[in-house]
Amino acid sequence: MATDRRFVLDGAGTGSLLHHNPPFVKIYRRIQSLERMRIPPEWVKRHGRGLPSNCYLVMPNGRRWSVRLLIVANGCYFRTGWGAFVDENRFENAYVLFFTHVGGGVFQVVRCDSMTGCPPCMITMLRKYNFQFTFNTSLNLLIC
Repeated sequence: MATDRRFVLDGAGTGSLLHHNPPFVKIYRRIQSLERMRIPPEWVKRHGRGLPSNCYLVMPNGRRWSVRLLIVANGCYFRTGWGAFVDENRFENAYVLFFTHVGGGVFQVVRCDSMTGCPPCMITMLRKYNFQFTFNTSLNLLIC
């Protein structure tokens, strides 16, 4: 599936890419996000109009979860079904989650370990092949 990508100059004269499929990033915090995940208000304001109440979250392996949106005065949340999504994907505290809305309430979700910046499957692969890796905190860089 091709995405619409155009390079434009904003008012300040800096370049930015416009994506047809707008992403957002969240950090999973078990205490706050076990039963629901708030969608960033700015994302909802810009891209969330017309989202259906029934959405789908799709992981890279193709598995999908049905999640109902909860829309209240203080925000928009993935709610009913979110807990099952978290449990079945074994989210750990501080995972970084990338959500890409591909349309019709379908969001592709990629999770990354907060220390390495890698998806969990990549860490497993690196360990399997005895790669030595460290995380350089001063550069925020995974070194293999």
